[in-house]
Amino acid sequence: MAQLNFKLINETFIFSQYKDEYEKSVLNFIKGGKVIDVHSEAFADIAYDVKKTQVGSFLISAMESKQIVLYTSTHPLNRSTRVLTAKDIKSGTGKYLIYVDCTQIIDFEGGKYKCNNVKQLVAHLLEASVNMMYFGGYTNIVSRFDLVKAGAYAFASLFNNIINYLFKTNTVSNIHNRVMYLASQYFIKNIIGSNNPKYGYANNTAFSKQIARISDREVELIESYVERDSFKNLDAFVAMLRDSLKLHKLTTEVVIATWVKMYSPSALFALEYFPAFSAMMTNAYIGCYLNNQSTIEKVTNRGLPEYVKTVLDVGGQYYENLR
Repeated sequence: MAQLNFKLINETFIFSQYKDEYEKSVLNFIKGGKVIDVHSEAFADIAYDVKKTQVGSFLISAMESKQIVLYTSTHPLNRSTRVLTAKDIKSGTGKYLIYVDCTQIIDFEGGKYKCNNVKQLVAHLLEASVNMMYFGGYTNIVSRFDLVKAGAYAFASLFNNIINYLFKTNTVSNIHNRVMYLASQYFIKNIIGSNNPKYGYANNTAFSKQIARISDREVELIESYVERDSFKNLDAFVAMLRDSLKLHKLTTEVVIATWVKMYSPSALFALEYFPAFSAMMTNAYIGCYLNNQSTIEKVTNRGLPEYVKTVLDVGGQYYENLR
Protein backbone atom coordinates (compact mmCIF):
# COMPACT_ATOMS: atom_id res chain seq x y z
CA MET A 1 0.00 0.00 0.00
CA ALA A 2 1.26 3.47 -0.82
CA GLN A 3 2.41 5.89 1.85
CA LEU A 4 -0.50 7.12 3.93
CA ASN A 5 -1.70 10.57 2.89
CA PHE A 6 -4.59 11.09 5.26
CA LYS A 7 -5.33 10.70 8.93
CA LEU A 8 -5.60 7.35 10.65
CA ILE A 9 -8.39 6.51 13.04
CA ASN A 10 -6.00 6.83 15.98
CA GLU A 11 -5.52 10.50 15.11
CA THR A 12 -9.15 11.34 15.92
CA PHE A 13 -10.35 13.01 19.11
CA ILE A 14 -12.70 10.12 19.87
CA PHE A 15 -9.93 7.54 19.65
CA SER A 16 -7.74 9.62 21.95
CA GLN A 17 -10.41 9.44 24.65
CA TYR A 18 -10.36 5.63 24.65
CA LYS A 19 -6.83 5.08 23.33
CA ASP A 20 -5.77 2.21 25.62
CA GLU A 21 -9.04 0.36 25.16
CA TYR A 22 -8.99 0.56 21.36
CA GLU A 23 -5.30 -0.26 21.01
CA LYS A 24 -5.72 -3.33 23.21
CA SER A 25 -8.76 -4.40 21.19
CA VAL A 26 -6.91 -4.13 17.86
CA LEU A 27 -3.83 -5.92 19.22
CA ASN A 28 -5.88 -8.81 20.60
CA PHE A 29 -7.88 -9.06 17.39
CA ILE A 30 -4.81 -9.39 15.18
CA LYS A 31 -2.87 -11.68 17.53
CA GLY A 32 -5.85 -13.96 18.14
CA GLY A 33 -6.93 -14.29 14.54
CA LYS A 34 -6.34 -16.07 11.28
CA VAL A 35 -6.64 -15.13 7.63
CA ILE A 36 -9.46 -16.51 5.49
CA ASP A 37 -8.09 -17.95 2.26
CA VAL A 38 -10.27 -16.19 -0.30
CA HIS A 39 -8.40 -17.87 -3.17
CA SER A 40 -9.20 -21.40 -2.01
CA GLU A 41 -11.87 -23.68 -3.42
CA ALA A 42 -13.39 -23.71 0.05
CA PHE A 43 -14.26 -20.02 -0.38
CA ALA A 44 -15.69 -20.30 -3.92
CA ASP A 45 -19.35 -20.37 -2.86
CA ILE A 46 -19.02 -17.15 -0.88
CA ALA A 47 -17.20 -15.43 -3.76
CA TYR A 48 -20.06 -16.42 -6.05
CA ASP A 49 -22.65 -15.09 -3.58
CA VAL A 50 -20.82 -11.76 -3.38
CA LYS A 51 -20.72 -11.51 -7.16
CA LYS A 52 -24.45 -12.24 -7.39
CA THR A 53 -25.33 -9.20 -5.27
CA GLN A 54 -24.23 -6.92 -8.16
CA VAL A 55 -23.50 -4.05 -5.79
CA GLY A 56 -20.19 -3.42 -7.50
CA SER A 57 -18.26 -5.73 -9.80
CA PHE A 58 -15.00 -4.44 -8.29
CA LEU A 59 -15.79 -6.02 -4.90
CA ILE A 60 -14.41 -9.37 -6.04
CA SER A 61 -11.13 -7.66 -6.98
CA ALA A 62 -11.15 -5.97 -3.58
CA MET A 63 -11.74 -9.25 -1.80
CA GLU A 64 -8.82 -10.88 -3.62
CA SER A 65 -6.45 -7.96 -3.04
CA LYS A 66 -3.29 -8.60 -1.01
CA GLN A 67 -3.96 -5.41 0.93
CA ILE A 68 -7.44 -6.42 2.14
CA VAL A 69 -7.47 -9.28 4.64
CA LEU A 70 -10.61 -11.17 5.63
CA TYR A 71 -10.05 -12.28 9.20
CA THR A 72 -11.66 -14.23 12.01
CA SER A 73 -10.47 -13.92 15.58
CA THR A 74 -11.07 -15.13 19.09
CA HIS A 75 -11.23 -11.42 19.97
CA PRO A 76 -13.65 -9.70 17.53
CA LEU A 77 -13.35 -5.97 16.97
CA ASN A 78 -15.67 -3.36 18.44
CA ARG A 79 -18.79 -2.58 16.34
CA SER A 80 -17.34 0.81 15.41
CA THR A 81 -14.16 -0.70 13.94
CA ARG A 82 -15.19 -3.86 12.05
CA VAL A 83 -13.07 -2.73 9.10
CA LEU A 84 -9.75 -1.29 10.14
CA THR A 85 -6.51 -0.13 8.51
CA ALA A 86 -3.60 -1.08 10.79
CA LYS A 87 0.00 -2.27 10.74
CA ASP A 88 0.68 -5.92 10.03
CA ILE A 89 2.21 -6.79 13.40
CA LYS A 90 2.17 -10.54 12.79
CA SER A 91 4.62 -10.58 9.89
CA GLY A 92 6.72 -7.78 11.31
CA THR A 93 6.86 -5.92 7.98
CA GLY A 94 5.26 -2.80 9.40
CA LYS A 95 3.12 -2.48 6.28
CA TYR A 96 -0.48 -1.38 6.56
CA LEU A 97 -3.25 -3.86 5.86
CA ILE A 98 -7.01 -3.45 5.78
CA TYR A 99 -8.54 -5.96 8.17
CA VAL A 100 -12.14 -7.06 7.72
CA ASP A 101 -13.53 -8.70 10.85
CA CYS A 102 -15.65 -11.60 9.58
CA THR A 103 -15.78 -13.43 12.92
CA GLN A 104 -19.55 -13.21 13.26
CA ILE A 105 -20.47 -13.84 9.63
CA ILE A 106 -18.05 -16.47 8.26
CA ASP A 107 -17.40 -19.97 9.65
CA PHE A 108 -15.39 -22.92 8.38
CA GLU A 109 -17.49 -26.10 8.40
CA GLY A 110 -17.13 -29.39 6.57
CA GLY A 111 -14.14 -28.23 4.59
CA LYS A 112 -15.90 -25.07 3.32
CA TYR A 113 -16.29 -21.46 4.36
CA LYS A 114 -19.90 -20.49 4.99
CA CYS A 115 -21.29 -16.97 5.25
CA ASN A 116 -24.47 -16.35 7.23
CA ASN A 117 -24.89 -12.74 6.07
CA VAL A 118 -23.68 -11.96 2.55
CA LYS A 119 -25.10 -8.42 2.67
CA GLN A 120 -22.94 -7.56 5.65
CA LEU A 121 -19.90 -9.07 3.96
CA VAL A 122 -20.57 -6.94 0.87
CA ALA A 123 -20.92 -3.85 3.07
CA HIS A 124 -17.60 -4.62 4.77
CA LEU A 125 -15.89 -5.16 1.40
CA LEU A 126 -17.17 -1.83 0.14
CA GLU A 127 -15.86 -0.14 3.29
CA ALA A 128 -12.51 -1.91 2.83
CA SER A 129 -12.38 -0.68 -0.79
CA VAL A 130 -12.88 2.91 0.36
CA ASN A 131 -10.07 2.42 2.90
CA MET A 132 -7.85 1.10 0.13
CA MET A 133 -8.53 4.09 -2.12
CA TYR A 134 -8.29 6.60 0.73
CA PHE A 135 -4.98 5.40 2.12
CA GLY A 136 -3.63 4.50 -1.29
CA GLY A 137 -3.81 8.15 -2.30
CA TYR A 138 -6.51 7.77 -4.97
CA THR A 139 -7.56 11.40 -5.02
CA ASN A 140 -10.99 10.89 -6.59
CA ILE A 141 -12.30 9.36 -3.36
CA VAL A 142 -11.88 12.70 -1.58
CA SER A 143 -11.86 15.26 -4.39
CA ARG A 144 -14.58 14.35 -6.83
CA PHE A 145 -17.04 17.23 -6.99
CA ASP A 146 -20.29 15.29 -6.62
CA LEU A 147 -18.92 13.02 -3.86
CA VAL A 148 -17.75 15.96 -1.73
CA LYS A 149 -21.00 17.86 -2.17
CA ALA A 150 -23.28 14.86 -1.46
CA GLY A 151 -21.15 13.87 1.53
CA ALA A 152 -21.18 17.39 2.95
CA TYR A 153 -24.96 17.61 2.58
CA ALA A 154 -25.50 14.20 4.21
CA PHE A 155 -23.18 14.90 7.14
CA ALA A 156 -24.62 18.38 7.74
CA SER A 157 -28.14 16.92 7.77
CA LEU A 158 -27.13 14.18 10.20
CA PHE A 159 -25.35 16.60 12.52
CA ASN A 160 -28.11 19.20 12.36
CA ASN A 161 -30.58 16.47 13.30
CA ILE A 162 -28.60 15.93 16.51
CA ILE A 163 -28.64 19.63 17.35
CA ASN A 164 -32.36 19.85 16.65
CA TYR A 165 -33.03 16.80 18.82
CA LEU A 166 -31.17 18.42 21.71
CA PHE A 167 -32.29 22.05 21.34
CA LYS A 168 -35.34 22.06 18.99
CA THR A 169 -33.61 24.44 16.60
CA ASN A 170 -35.29 23.54 13.30
CA THR A 171 -37.87 26.27 13.84
CA VAL A 172 -35.13 28.83 14.47
CA SER A 173 -33.83 29.51 10.97
CA ASN A 174 -30.90 31.55 12.22
CA ILE A 175 -29.50 28.55 14.12
CA HIS A 176 -30.67 25.83 11.73
CA ASN A 177 -29.02 27.40 8.68
CA ARG A 178 -25.81 28.20 10.54
CA VAL A 179 -25.47 24.65 11.83
CA MET A 180 -25.97 23.32 8.30
CA TYR A 181 -23.30 25.68 7.00
CA LEU A 182 -20.78 25.00 9.76
CA ALA A 183 -21.35 21.23 9.83
CA SER A 184 -20.78 20.98 6.08
CA GLN A 185 -17.62 23.08 6.47
CA TYR A 186 -16.44 20.76 9.25
CA PHE A 187 -17.03 17.77 6.97
CA ILE A 188 -15.07 19.37 4.11
CA LYS A 189 -12.16 20.66 6.18
CA ASN A 190 -11.81 17.91 8.78
CA ILE A 191 -13.50 14.67 7.80
CA ILE A 192 -12.80 14.49 4.09
CA GLY A 193 -10.02 17.11 4.01
CA SER A 194 -8.08 15.75 7.01
CA ASN A 195 -7.19 19.29 8.16
CA ASN A 196 -4.86 19.59 5.20
CA PRO A 197 -4.63 23.24 4.05
CA LYS A 198 -3.56 21.98 0.61
CA TYR A 199 -6.78 19.99 0.18
CA GLY A 200 -8.53 21.20 -2.96
CA TYR A 201 -11.76 22.21 -1.21
CA ALA A 202 -10.17 23.45 2.04
CA ASN A 203 -11.24 27.04 1.34
CA ASN A 204 -14.43 26.24 -0.55
CA THR A 205 -17.55 27.80 0.96
CA ALA A 206 -19.78 27.52 -2.14
CA PHE A 207 -21.02 24.00 -1.31
CA SER A 208 -21.83 24.96 2.28
CA LYS A 209 -23.61 28.12 1.18
CA GLN A 210 -25.84 26.11 -1.17
CA ILE A 211 -26.47 23.40 1.43
CA ALA A 212 -27.46 25.94 4.10
CA ARG A 213 -29.33 28.17 1.64
CA ILE A 214 -27.82 31.37 2.96
CA SER A 215 -26.60 34.61 1.39
CA ASP A 216 -23.05 35.84 0.86
CA ARG A 217 -23.60 38.35 3.66
CA GLU A 218 -24.60 35.59 6.08
CA VAL A 219 -21.50 33.60 5.10
CA GLU A 220 -19.36 36.65 5.94
CA LEU A 221 -21.04 36.98 9.34
CA ILE A 222 -20.55 33.31 10.16
CA GLU A 223 -16.93 33.30 9.01
CA SER A 224 -16.22 36.33 11.24
CA TYR A 225 -16.49 34.23 14.42
CA VAL A 226 -14.85 31.07 13.11
CA GLU A 227 -11.29 30.67 14.39
CA ARG A 228 -8.55 28.98 12.41
CA ASP A 229 -8.60 25.92 14.69
CA SER A 230 -12.41 25.64 14.94
CA PHE A 231 -12.45 22.57 12.69
CA LYS A 232 -9.24 20.84 13.86
CA ASN A 233 -11.19 18.10 15.67
CA LEU A 234 -14.65 17.27 16.95
CA ASP A 235 -14.08 18.82 20.37
CA ALA A 236 -12.96 22.15 18.91
CA PHE A 237 -15.89 22.18 16.50
CA VAL A 238 -18.47 21.55 19.23
CA ALA A 239 -16.89 24.24 21.42
CA MET A 240 -17.15 26.74 18.56
CA LEU A 241 -20.82 25.89 18.01
CA ARG A 242 -21.58 26.17 21.72
CA ASP A 243 -20.00 29.60 22.03
CA SER A 244 -21.05 31.16 18.73
CA LEU A 245 -24.65 29.89 18.70
CA LYS A 246 -25.20 30.28 22.47
CA LEU A 247 -26.01 26.60 22.95
CA HIS A 248 -24.68 26.59 26.49
CA LYS A 249 -25.47 22.97 27.33
CA LEU A 250 -23.83 21.59 24.20
CA THR A 251 -20.82 19.39 24.95
CA THR A 252 -18.79 16.94 22.91
CA GLU A 253 -19.88 14.11 25.20
CA VAL A 254 -23.55 14.92 24.60
CA VAL A 255 -23.04 15.08 20.82
CA ILE A 256 -21.27 11.69 20.77
CA ALA A 257 -23.87 10.03 23.00
CA THR A 258 -26.79 11.36 20.94
CA TRP A 259 -25.12 10.46 17.63
CA VAL A 260 -24.59 6.88 18.79
CA LYS A 261 -28.13 6.69 20.16
CA MET A 262 -29.73 7.90 16.94
CA TYR A 263 -27.50 6.26 14.34
CA SER A 264 -25.94 3.27 16.23
CA PRO A 265 -22.55 2.55 17.87
CA SER A 266 -21.17 1.38 14.52
CA ALA A 267 -21.39 4.99 13.29
CA LEU A 268 -19.30 6.44 16.12
CA PHE A 269 -16.19 7.39 14.13
CA ALA A 270 -18.26 8.87 11.29
CA LEU A 271 -18.11 12.05 13.37
CA GLU A 272 -14.41 12.46 12.56
CA TYR A 273 -13.06 9.86 10.16
CA PHE A 274 -13.84 9.69 6.44
CA PRO A 275 -13.76 5.87 5.94
CA ALA A 276 -16.18 5.51 8.87
CA PHE A 277 -18.52 8.19 7.49
CA SER A 278 -18.45 6.52 4.08
CA ALA A 279 -19.27 3.17 5.71
CA MET A 280 -22.17 4.76 7.57
CA MET A 281 -23.61 5.82 4.21
CA THR A 282 -22.92 2.63 2.27
CA ASN A 283 -24.09 0.35 5.09
CA ALA A 284 -27.40 2.20 5.26
CA TYR A 285 -27.79 2.08 1.47
CA ILE A 286 -27.07 -1.66 1.23
CA GLY A 287 -29.60 -2.26 3.99
CA CYS A 288 -27.76 -4.84 6.07
CA TYR A 289 -28.77 -3.51 9.51
CA LEU A 290 -25.25 -2.57 10.61
CA ASN A 291 -26.68 0.78 11.70
CA ASN A 292 -30.02 2.55 12.13
CA GLN A 293 -30.49 2.68 8.39
CA SER A 294 -34.11 3.88 8.36
CA THR A 295 -33.24 6.98 10.40
CA ILE A 296 -30.12 7.67 8.31
CA GLU A 297 -32.08 7.33 5.05
CA LYS A 298 -34.80 9.68 6.30
CA VAL A 299 -32.42 12.34 7.61
CA THR A 300 -29.98 12.39 4.68
CA ASN A 301 -32.71 12.30 2.03
CA ARG A 302 -31.14 12.65 -1.44
CA GLY A 303 -27.63 12.85 0.01
CA LEU A 304 -27.45 9.11 0.70
CA PRO A 305 -28.15 7.68 -2.80
CA GLU A 306 -26.16 10.46 -4.48
CA TYR A 307 -23.15 9.79 -2.27
CA VAL A 308 -23.23 5.99 -2.62
CA LYS A 309 -23.76 6.13 -6.38
CA THR A 310 -20.61 8.24 -6.69
CA VAL A 311 -18.58 5.97 -4.38
CA LEU A 312 -19.50 2.95 -6.50
CA ASP A 313 -18.54 4.82 -9.66
CA VAL A 314 -15.20 5.91 -8.17
CA GLY A 315 -14.57 2.35 -6.95
CA GLY A 316 -15.18 0.96 -10.41
CA GLN A 317 -12.76 3.46 -11.94
CA TYR A 318 -10.11 2.71 -9.33
CA TYR A 319 -10.08 -1.03 -9.86
CA GLU A 320 -10.28 -0.60 -13.63
CA ASN A 321 -7.09 1.46 -13.42
CA LEU A 322 -5.37 -1.33 -11.48
CA ARG A 323 -5.83 -3.84 -14.30
